[in-house]
Amino acid sequence: MKILFGLFVCLAATTGHAQKIASENGKVIIDSSAIPHVTTKKARTTTATSKLKGSNTADDIASQVSNSLVYYKFEVGQVSTDRLSWSDAILACANKTDTGGGWRLPTQRELQLMVVLSPELEQFGLFKASEFWSATEWRDQTGNVGTQAYRAKVDTRAKGYEHILGLYDKYTLSFYRCIRDLD
Repeated sequence: MKILFGLFVCLAATTGHAQKIASENGKVIIDSSAIPHVTTKKARTTTATSKLKGSNTADDIASQVSNSLVYYKFEVGQVSTDRLSWSDAILACANKTDTGGGWRLPTQRELQLMVVLSPELEQFGLFKASEFWSATEWRDQTGNVGTQAYRAKVDTRAKGYEHILGLYDKYTLSFYRCIRDLD
């Protein structure tokens, strides 16, 4: 029963939120202020490596602290045309200079939101079926050394989209999509 209620709350929040995808001056923007959000810009880098997890602070994009809430308004960039490891995807976004820079890899929750909104994003030419990195590392309480991160898989089916969130080794090659926090 709790799972059904949680699913209902999530769908209700994203349904109301889905109407807040907009195109402004050629930018596709998601306004997530209708759901629990943060207004402090997120970090763009991490101290983590493919073998070690980073710090669990707001200054580290890979942390659970950074993942706890989505940024209230962000621009969605194009899907990468190349596959990179997790750490290379984080660097590629942090080093992206298109239209002034400020890009980063989305957190796991932001990527989930984008996946749920994939039909709407597809209308703007910004989605395709594939697997995409999030910036968020997997953490547990047993001393895991942070060798895995979250990745979302999106498959198109005859009746819509199938979304799967999973854990993958950080050295695995995958597509990525950069986002940018807006004021």
